[in-house]
Amino acid sequence: MARNDSPEVKASKDRAWRTLGDAVVRSGEMQMAAWGVYANILGELARTRPPAAEVGKTYWDFSREVGFRYIVNVAAYCVDAVTGAAELKRDELVRFTEMLQDAEDARAS
Repeated sequence: MARNDSPEVKASKDRAWRTLGDAVVRSGEMQMAAWGVYANILGELARTRPPAAEVGKTYWDFSREVGFRYIVNVAAYCVDAVTGAAELKRDELVRFTEMLQDAEDARAS
C-alpha cells in the first residue's frame, strides 16, 4: 500500500485482499470436493467394471447434454468478470477525475 493512502482506500484494499483470499480458499475447497467425487466415481467404475462401450456411450450422452451448457456458463462467467473489471476501472477513473478537480479547485482558491 502507498504510504499516503487515505483510510478509505486502505480499508478498500484490505477488503479486496480478504475477498481474494476467501475466493482462493473457496476455490480450493470446491476443487478438493470435486476430486473426491471423481475418485468415488472411478472407484465405483473399477469395482463394477462395466463394459467399455457402455461407459463410452454414457459419457457421450452426458457430454452432449451438459457440454454446451457448460461452455455457455463459462462464457457468461468470463463476460461477467470482464464487465466487473470494466466497472471497477470506470469507478477508479471517476474518483481520479474527482481528485483532479478537487486539486484544481483548491489551487484556484
